[in-house]
Amino acid sequence: MRRSYLKNLFDNDFYVLIFFSLISIIPLLIVYILEYFFSVAPCKLCVYERIPLFVIAVLPILFFFSKKNSIKGFFIVFFAILFNVALSFYHVGIENKWFVNNTCKGLNSSHGTLESLFLSSNTLFQQCDIVKFRFLKLSLAEWNFIYCLLFFILINFFLVKRFLNKNL
Repeated sequence: MRRSYLKNLFDNDFYVLIFFSLISIIPLLIVYILEYFFSVAPCKLCVYERIPLFVIAVLPILFFFSKKNSIKGFFIVFFAILFNVALSFYHVGIENKWFVNNTCKGLNSSHGTLESLFLSSNTLFQQCDIVKFRFLKLSLAEWNFIYCLLFFILINFFLVKRFLNKNL
């Protein structure tokens, strides 16, 4: 009985979008707790990596009234997570000196830019290539890459499942 309930729950596209929204809120809660309670300052790439997660978090609100078009929500999640996987891989590459750090030098120039929506005006950025916090020997960028990669696999699973069910 429990298994059929879960199957029916994940057959509803809107509930799947809510599930994805909850999955995207978890890392946001973690980074804001680290930032505001443990004074772990973000770099610019860290802030940019939050934006796709915010987009996914608000998707159920956008698709609440248009449940027939929720497949668009799946594709928004797909591309947002794909973008975040690529960005977090680039961030990991900068931390490990695979790529040159031309992105952020630790200065705050966020006035009137996209990151000013997510930060206060007195926020100081870390340098992207300096890791100040590790958990289980992995940086937050590496954890974000792993998390988003697993999230990307999950959204692919749901998209393939949905299209196979529609075509059968």
